[in-house]
Amino acid sequence: MHDGPFSHIEKYNITSSRPYRVESRTPINHDLEKVVTYDQDGLKTGISIKLLGSNIDAKACITSKSHFHASPDEGKKKSYLIEGDTVLLRDATKNGKWFNVFYPPSKSSGWIQENHLTIDCLSTGAILGAPLEQEHLLSSLLSADGKQSYKTALPTDILEEARNSVLKDLDDDGIPEVLVPLTANAVNACVAAFRYAPTTKDLQQIDFAGGALCSPSRKGRFLISKYRSEGRWIEDIYAIENREFKIVISDSCLDCNWVFRKEYRNDTLIDSYLVSNAPSFKNRSKLLGAISAASTIIYKAPDKNTSSNFSLRQGDTISIKNIENRDDQYFVEIESSDTQKIIGGWIECEALVECDSL
Repeated sequence: MHDGPFSHIEKYNITSSRPYRVESRTPINHDLEKVVTYDQDGLKTGISIKLLGSNIDAKACITSKSHFHASPDEGKKKSYLIEGDTVLLRDATKNGKWFNVFYPPSKSSGWIQENHLTIDCLSTGAILGAPLEQEHLLSSLLSADGKQSYKTALPTDILEEARNSVLKDLDDDGIPEVLVPLTANAVNACVAAFRYAPTTKDLQQIDFAGGALCSPSRKGRFLISKYRSEGRWIEDIYAIENREFKIVISDSCLDCNWVFRKEYRNDTLIDSYLVSNAPSFKNRSKLLGAISAASTIIYKAPDKNTSSNFSLRQGDTISIKNIENRDDQYFVEIESSDTQKIIGGWIECEALVECDSL
């Protein structure tokens, strides 16, 4: 029985010889209700949080950094969630001030205060249970179940391309990003990626340090963007950390006998060198070389007029950082740690055992 839209509901199995309660639904607020199921002996068999008046499991977004609690009355755990993380609501206190949540990526769970949660988030292509349709990406607002509206419009200058957009979760946080295809050419297939921001309730474009996101693919915790530019194939590798995409590697090759690698930290270039050509970026290793000449001068630049005070001897091992052709003479940028300190510079390619294979 229930007296109104937000009343407690009890369901019974009356087909049994001994009728018994199978489910009870108790509203928590205007959006959620707690559902408890029972067996024929009256024992609880499950507890869940549903969208009010439905069988849709309720999800929520974290609005600010929040530590898990073992229970509403106990202290914080070490593990925590950050803004934008999506959780499954599993239980709630009677006053609705605390929710027991489950975070799928780390399989962690615990209690979190209600003021750190919002169900105003885009989750698996729906807002508050209302399916997100293509038309919503082209219009200004989506009104979810008659409640307040959510800004879902994409920028007006890409509305035509947006008609072919798709929803895809790039970072495994449970919230799909909107991928809008950009003008494609015969080689590259690039997209603009938009993320739903629960605090501002709108779609915001994700900036990638390497530029456009092209032919995106996932490998473990890395997002890979592959495209062709100025005759070179390029792979930008992004580490996915706390819903952010941090570029860590950019590999490029011209004839692909070897690959030129740029290494980044905090979106800043920290090193560059040559690596072997392997299908997966994880299997590409630094190119090493051995000195074949009895003695070879290290130059400060790819120019014989820039001699330094350092030299290498036959058998010394070096790592190869780059190759340049100056007036039909090849120079190799090297780094050597055979001595007590790291020495860098340029040598003539013919001084290397591996020169002909480069």
